[in-house]
Amino acid sequence: MPCPDCSVRSSRVHSTYERRLAVAPVGGQPALVELTVRRLCCENTACLRRTFVEQAEGLTVRYRTPVSRRVLEAVAVERHRLRPHHHHADQ
Repeated sequence: MPCPDCSVRSSRVHSTYERRLAVAPVGGQPALVELTVRRLCCENTACLRRTFVEQAEGLTVRYRTPVSRRVLEAVAVERHRLRPHHHHADQ
């Protein structure tokens, strides 16, 4: 992941943290996306930025710009597809 200031790529992890993206309802249900993101160290000693947070391409961007509804719908569909379905017998 490149530093947003100097564009030097870095893989040195400073720390991680949870990030929650609350968004407009999807399919009439409240939507919340939870991510674990890494804070990386800029490895360019000439760069003034020491750390920066990785962005999940297509899902997060710098400065809290809203996540696109199309991306959230895709995430919701994928979660539903991966979730085990429980069928109950009619009584």
